[in-house]
Amino acid sequence: MTDGENFGTAKERLRRRRYWTLMGLALAAALVIGLAGRVLGTPYGPIAPAAAIGLAAALLLLTVVGNWVYFRSIDELEVAANLIGGFWGFYAFILGWPLWHILWRGGLVPKPEMLPLYAGAGAVAVAGFLWKRFQ
Repeated sequence: MTDGENFGTAKERLRRRRYWTLMGLALAAALVIGLAGRVLGTPYGPIAPAAAIGLAAALLLLTVVGNWVYFRSIDELEVAANLIGGFWGFYAFILGWPLWHILWRGGLVPKPEMLPLYAGAGAVAVAGFLWKRFQ
């Protein structure tokens, strides 16, 4: 094995380690933010304005920094998978609200709520990502 081959393998190993470290940190941050929201108030209930500002700022900062680091550590195949997943999730959300609203107005479904739409769009985005990534 030449030094060039060994260097590429070491770089790939470092890239994968950075990727999984970031995924672990993102999961830990999400758990901390979620638990903080739960401790500071009841689910879907009010929390103190200062706590709301702090949680929102933490979420925004972690998302921006996390995505910047994430997109520096992935390859072009994963970028393409993210693109497809993002489009699928976007369209699920953009179409989900008007469809649910129309069906609600027709008396066929309960009043539209944001959380199921958000969760559904996220699930569709993940499905699109996984489909593209592992096809």
